[in-house]
Amino acid sequence: MGFPIKYGDSGIKALKAAVAGGGRKSSTGGPAREALVLLLDCSGSMRVADGGGNISRLMAAQRAASDLVTASTSSRVGVVSFADVATILCRPGDRAEATRKIMEIKAGMGTFMAAGIHEAVQALEPPEPGIQVRRIILMTDGFPAEPDREVIAEAQTAKNKGILIDCVAFGTAANERLLAEIARLTEGVSILAKDAASLARAFLSLEANTRGLLGSGKTP
Repeated sequence: MGFPIKYGDSGIKALKAAVAGGGRKSSTGGPAREALVLLLDCSGSMRVADGGGNISRLMAAQRAASDLVTASTSSRVGVVSFADVATILCRPGDRAEATRKIMEIKAGMGTFMAAGIHEAVQALEPPEPGIQVRRIILMTDGFPAEPDREVIAEAQTAKNKGILIDCVAFGTAANERLLAEIARLTEGVSILAKDAASLARAFLSLEANTRGLLGSGKTP
């Protein structure tokens, strides 16, 4: 499902409290566990300096993603970037390494989203013992270079493997319709983040949402 971000200061505080609360326990009584891949658009348009405070969209995304990694204490986190090529920067594992890889991303050219989803799924294979949820957070500010049907086909592959895809449309030029369809197909959520502040809130909301999923004991 798609929904806009409309959090005031109290909403942001509530989200931060939910994230800082240490997470719930799984239905088995052990720590909740997730394998998460951040799939980040680093196309040429991410160089545009309208990310807030005269920083680029890419820098705004890097900061928001790094904050999410810090908050994701129940997750093993990996990173995949996509522009003219899609690259697995690190597989789900050490969060400090994930943060380093995020901050090393440079903008390229092209928006090969289908290739990005493909590599993100590969980064989550094979399933690790003890992992309850496998999830991709796809963040993009544009339209894919490939036909929509190719992007949907890769999303269907993720769905078939039980992998959720949450989608974040950053700015007003992203293909919201396609992202909403990817999220619907894979039982994820789709969020529009118009600027850097709402991008940070979107990532926080996805982390809080995951805590609820893990705490419920439900899996895709």
